[in-house]
Amino acid sequence: MPRVLVVDDSLSVRKMVERALEMKGFEVLAAASGTEAMERLDSAMPDLVVCDVVMPDVDGYRICEFVRAHPTLSETIGEAAESFYGINTNQMPAKK
Repeated sequence: MPRVLVVDDSLSVRKMVERALEMKGFEVLAAASGTEAMERLDSAMPDLVVCDVVMPDVDGYRICEFVRAHPTLSETIGEAAESFYGINTNQMPAKK
């Protein structure tokens, strides 16, 4: 089952995205801040990271850069978005 790390400082947005992904069969992990996400990435090894762009500590672009530069996360896809409307989980790639 593909594993997704959802990163958003807004609890309501984070929970909405978690539920939508879980309903599609994804294993969902969550982080409430950019710092928490970066700390969890090594142990979580997600297939996809979906994160808010604007967060108070570490923004979504820095998280995506971290994922791309990380040697063991090279297969992980990082996606930063300012808001989540109409999530189309049918188009999310699964790790092979």
